[in-house]
Amino acid sequence: MSAVVGPFSGAVKGFVTRTKADVEKVWHEATEELVEQAQLPISQGGNMHVETGYLRASLRASLSSLPSPTDGNRPTEHSKYYYRPGLVTRVIRSARYGKDTIYLGWTASYAGIREHRDGFMRLAAQNWRSIVKQVADRNRR
Repeated sequence: MSAVVGPFSGAVKGFVTRTKADVEKVWHEATEELVEQAQLPISQGGNMHVETGYLRASLRASLSSLPSPTDGNRPTEHSKYYYRPGLVTRVIRSARYGKDTIYLGWTASYAGIREHRDGFMRLAAQNWRSIVKQVADRNRR
């Protein structure tokens, strides 16, 4: 009996490990898609008002707390107000599903006003279920 249970339990353990990795991958990719939707300018079919690019460039991600304008973590002259997703993506991909919370925040002082008027994050967040479904479908084996 143990010869039958051993291989079976090993197969189940392997399945669980692969499934957890798949879930985490979908979570990371869906979060990145959510960010892309929130950051999409109105001129490209999104909901973010972009004049200088400062608001888009001010997006920050954290695993410890919500980034805010008081963090002093704002875009600098060197950023020339271009959004560079690398830092945000690194934080998202370092998050562990079920253990970490990914906080996304715009550090431009007027981000709250633009969100209230345009709903760029709120409207993207409303698509969370469909984003997850699309990413999961794309990653199906």
